[in-house]
Amino acid sequence: MSPLAIKRLAELKGKPCYFFNMALGLEIDSAPVEIEEVKGLLWSAYTVPNPESVAGSQKDFHSMTLEQRKESNDKWVSISLGDISDDRSDPDLVKVVEELGVKANGQCAELKVVEIPDGIEWEVEEYDGMERIAQKHETWG
Repeated sequence: MSPLAIKRLAELKGKPCYFFNMALGLEIDSAPVEIEEVKGLLWSAYTVPNPESVAGSQKDFHSMTLEQRKESNDKWVSISLGDISDDRSDPDLVKVVEELGVKANGQCAELKVVEIPDGIEWEVEEYDGMERIAQKHETWG
């Protein structure tokens, strides 16, 4: 999703939204930036303006125990807006895509709303990052 779509979805969910450009080491590069300043693929959105002071630094992540890594990741996930759009049937997500049209697309996305008839069980199928909606079928294997 585009930064504009993430911001609108956060707004609909009643969550604050702060954008950060990321350094190549996937560390926060600076203070929050305005949406117009979000660059390329290396950016993140959080619910707080100071994620490292809330969730802690991950600079020494590889020297942490597994328990410490999990605790650190859980803190970061709790403030991240990265998975705000995981539920493809979320009415707020549908609203954002309908409102913004092509402006909802991230750099590698072509989002659209698909009408599914009542009573049809569906699932998201994914291959190499490309997703599509498909009717569920029984498989044996």
